[in-house]
Parts: sequence; structure tokens; C-alpha cells
Amino acid sequence: MITASQVLGFLGDATTFAGAFILAMKEAGEEKRARQKLGTVTAIETYPELKKITIDIEGIVIEKKEDLEIAFARGPSRRSRLGACILAIGFVFLFLSRFAEVFTSK
Repeated sequence: MITASQVLGFLGDATTFAGAFILAMKEAGEEKRARQKLGTVTAIETYPELKKITIDIEGIVIEKKEDLEIAFARGPSRRSRLGACILAIGFVFLFLSRFAEVFTSK
């Protein structure tokens, strides 16, 4: 028979793994995003006619080089917050499972 502490432990393990996976995938995508940013900066500097076009990245209109920094940091920042929250929830489940073990042991 499975106990409440075991269920909480499994939930904690699963959510901790999910949060860590999200954080790891965010870091794995950093090089790709850096290359995209470099390509965008190069294109804007090489083709001045692009300045006449409205460029929107992650909901931010690109008007100057600093806007690119913000736009390319926005997506990974969201994933970092999500991963950290899921990781924290996992640790809470693990803590609750240990707490339940103490009070349900004979």
C-alpha cells in the first residue's frame, strides 16, 4: 500500500526534476540566442533600410541596439522564473513527504 509520504515524495521528485530540466534547457539555448542576436545586430547594421521597418521581438519594438538586449533576455528570463518556481514546489513536496514520514511512522 502506498502512503501519503510516498505520494508526496514522488510528486517532489517529479516536480524537482521538471524544474531542473527547464533550467537546464534554458541554459542550453543560450548559445543559439546569442547567435540570433548577433545575426540581428549584423543585419540591422549592414542594411540601413531595415531601420524603416518595425522589428518586433518578444513583444518589444526594436528601435536601438539596447532594445535587442532586452528582447533577447526576455524569453530566457521567463523560463528561469518558471523553472525556479517548479523547483521550489518540488522541494516543498519533498519537505512535506519527510514531515509526513515522521508523523506516520510507528
